[in-house]
Amino acid sequence: MITMKRSSIGAASLLAVFIGQAAFAQDKPVELAYNYKKGDTHRTKVTINTTVMGMDIVVNATTKTEIKDIKPNGDIVVVMTSEGGKVNIGGQEQEQPAQPPVPMTRSKLGKLVEYKVEEPPMAILAPEIQKLSAILNDQLLPEKPVKKGDTWTTEVENPAIKEKKVTVKGTYLGNETVDGVELWKLKQNAEAITDKDGNKLVVEMTSWINPANGQRVKAEGTLKDLPTQFGPMSWVMKLELIKK
Repeated sequence: MITMKRSSIGAASLLAVFIGQAAFAQDKPVELAYNYKKGDTHRTKVTINTTVMGMDIVVNATTKTEIKDIKPNGDIVVVMTSEGGKVNIGGQEQEQPAQPPVPMTRSKLGKLVEYKVEEPPMAILAPEIQKLSAILNDQLLPEKPVKKGDTWTTEVENPAIKEKKVTVKGTYLGNETVDGVELWKLKQNAEAITDKDGNKLVVEMTSWINPANGQRVKAEGTLKDLPTQFGPMSWVMKLELIKK
């Protein structure tokens, strides 16, 4: 009995140590940065659910991300290509064609530095809204190390209303293991005025990022009142890294 009791006490003590170590690891400040390497390529599957003019629409598309260069200051030259997919409109499925590559440059913290895209003939977004969407698409990381629960803000430009900057709030939710890989779990919120009447685009996104290579393994979130040629649109989005 004494041996069993001592064994139980020993096991409980060992468990307490492990729990304490895990808690300490979560409390330890983490330096967040996109650790991409030149030549990296990955693909993601994106699913969007929305409603337009009373019709339910589901979009499934694949996007390829290529890291073309890493500049001496850490800026990342990226080319993103929509490889097409399928759209289901009111129960009718249609093929979606691939789109031209979109080059852009981001800082190692995710902030958009350079973005140029030609407007497609049937674009549903104005060029300035396209750019605003690109600015808010990636998780913006903090300049200083953070602990679980810490928040930070980043001020970015607003192409829609140039005199109105956008404040983006980020939160580090700690680490989470997905398919055996420990990932950063991050949340981002932003509101951007999109016209002179004061209408706002509201974005909320949670992302799981692999610290080893900067890849976003998955993400989920909502976008409300995006200005389009069909009027304001809102949708729910999910993103998932396609395994090689």
